[in-house]
Amino acid sequence: MSDELFFTQFFTRKPIADWDTYRVYKRDKPNECIPGLFYVPEFIHEEEERRIKRAIRNEGGSWVQSGKRRILNIPVSEGSENTPLWINALKKSLRETSAMSGVNEANHVLINEYNAPAGIDPHFDGLVYNPHVVILTTTGRALMDFWPKEEESANEKEGEEEPVAQVLLQPRSLLIYRDENNDTNGAYFLRHGIRHSTVDDASKAHPPSVAKIIENGEENVVNLNRSALRHSVVFVKKNIAY
Repeated sequence: MSDELFFTQFFTRKPIADWDTYRVYKRDKPNECIPGLFYVPEFIHEEEERRIKRAIRNEGGSWVQSGKRRILNIPVSEGSENTPLWINALKKSLRETSAMSGVNEANHVLINEYNAPAGIDPHFDGLVYNPHVVILTTTGRALMDFWPKEEESANEKEGEEEPVAQVLLQPRSLLIYRDENNDTNGAYFLRHGIRHSTVDDASKAHPPSVAKIIENGEENVVNLNRSALRHSVVFVKKNIAY
């Protein structure tokens, strides 16, 4: 089946009725979730991932260097012939599951390409985006840290600051960080980043994100080799003012 036909016929999803199942909890308080932070393993199937990886390799446009990663920006317009079919297919899946729909639906997509040990420094997305971001990991894996807000961080003694939460972004997984009930202590307002490293210590990562690794018993979560290449597809709604 051609990719064109595949992207128009697959990627159908059932609504996720209970999002509480996918909440991410604090490292030091495993019974206390972080408002607005969700991790969905295996959101797409292996064949869907394979087709997306090929589409990314063949995607036109101009990649730009940003720090130690490459970025491809793709504006998304509903019904536009310029929007790649695979992105429309993913948007359909996000809409059907309610991961990103309605007023929060994406109007912009960023494809990030990381070559180990490249990461991204801790940062807050600010007002550039609507406070609802969805990240699909397709190639490779890496550990993402969520850090306290900057004003809270300033009160920490140097060297004592620890991530509030950690999630191992596995291939085919979906990460959502968004505002929930206007809670400024929630996920969207935390700083997030990926350390510049060739290995990750995922011993305190969100348990569902490392469950398969532990089950297989072939790797030590304390010393996980970072994938040489990693792609993430980031769905955002850019605010018009920016």
